[in-house]
This record gives sequence, C-alpha cells and structure tokens, in this order.
Amino acid sequence: MGSTPPRRRTRCAPSDADTFSQQALVTLGLRPASGQNPSGPPGAPTPAQNQAQIAMAVADANCTLSSDLSGIYFAVQASYEQQFVSANQQALNAAVRQYKAAFAQALKTMPALLRAASDTPSLPGPRRTGQPGGHGHTAKPSPSHS
Repeated sequence: MGSTPPRRRTRCAPSDADTFSQQALVTLGLRPASGQNPSGPPGAPTPAQNQAQIAMAVADANCTLSSDLSGIYFAVQASYEQQFVSANQQALNAAVRQYKAAFAQALKTMPALLRAASDTPSLPGPRRTGQPGGHGHTAKPSPSHS
C-alpha cells in the first residue's frame, strides 16, 4: 500500500484566519501587541494604525459595493418574505376578511355613537365665555379683560 501525500494547506486554513485576524487587531490598535500591558488603557492609535484603519474601511466599502452585498441581501430578504406570505396565504386572507368585517361593523355603529355624543350634556368644569349652562346665565368677562 502506498502512503498518502501530505495534505496541502489551503490559503484559508483556520489557523491562517486566526493569525490574520490577530494581526489585523494589533495593526488596527484594537488589541495590544505582544509585550504591551493588556490590562492598561489603550493608547491613541499611531498614524500607521490610523492609515490601516482607513485602508481597511475603504477596502470593506469597495468590496461591499463591488459585490452588490446590499442588493443581494435585500433580494434574499424579499424572497424569504415572499415565501412566508405564500406559505401562509390562507391565514393572511382570513385575517384580512376579519379586519374588513370588523371595520364595516364599526362604520355602521359610528352614526349612533356620534348622535349619542352630541346629545350628552357638557361635563362639569370651567365655563368659557358665551357657553350656556351653569347657574342659568353665561359667564361675563372681567372688567380688566374688556
């Protein structure tokens, strides 16, 4: 039996990703480099770290735009929503019918409710000038406000 050749590591092996992410965090000033006090407050980023942060943000934005990430995201989201609606179409139609019936019933009772509200005497409280009610007379403005 022959021996199998050694496995060739791919460019995206987990250890490579971990190493890259650790280096990126140090470069961006988000993690202290070896030998720095990890419990101390982070210092201000160096000019090189600022440039690295800006370069990474620009690369991220360019990647997002060139890959149409937002377009893909919204297309997938719309597809999920359409699948949900399709799978629940009968229940949604029933809910719409119930809503329309309740709304129609409320509209039928509205005239009676409005008549009852207009027939209700005013509630007690401060009277405004010219308002009927009270003790058989209307309130008169004070001499200082005439």
